[in-house]
Amino acid sequence: DGFFVRVKLSVATVASADEIAVGIRKIVAFDTSAITSTATNPDFACLNIDNGQVNIISVINQGTASTVDTTQDVADAGTITLEVRVSESGFVKFLVNGVAPTVDVTNFRFDSGDDLMPYVAVVADAAGDPGVILLEWESGLLTERGLDGVLDLVN
Repeated sequence: DGFFVRVKLSVATVASADEIAVGIRKIVAFDTSAITSTATNPDFACLNIDNGQVNIISVINQGTASTVDTTQDVADAGTITLEVRVSESGFVKFLVNGVAPTVDVTNFRFDSGDDLMPYVAVVADAAGDPGVILLEWESGLLTERGLDGVLDLVN
């Protein structure tokens, strides 16, 4: 079955946020010092807040990471909802505040047989603590989440 992770969070100081990632990754030992590093985190797809800018970062089979600006931003003391969905066939869909970004990233697909898990990770800049507060976390099967927008994942 397809599944998802949805996280609503607030960020007190976006300039202190180097990486705030909400996504899906292959189950391997996790390098928390660089959450978007392909060297130790070989397969993942996430929405990542970097100094207020929301990017999509994805990598498959330890290849080169793809970073796409969603054109969405979060301001200091802002609240944002980030959601990543994976269809039964492995295709990934990203939602920011319940809406798919206007950039085209519909071709990312996890390999069949990959063991995957949802995750949230925060890495602060040297400037200090970004003050991230997780307000909501929801993950589970897409059938439990609802069918809004899931049909376009079938390829």
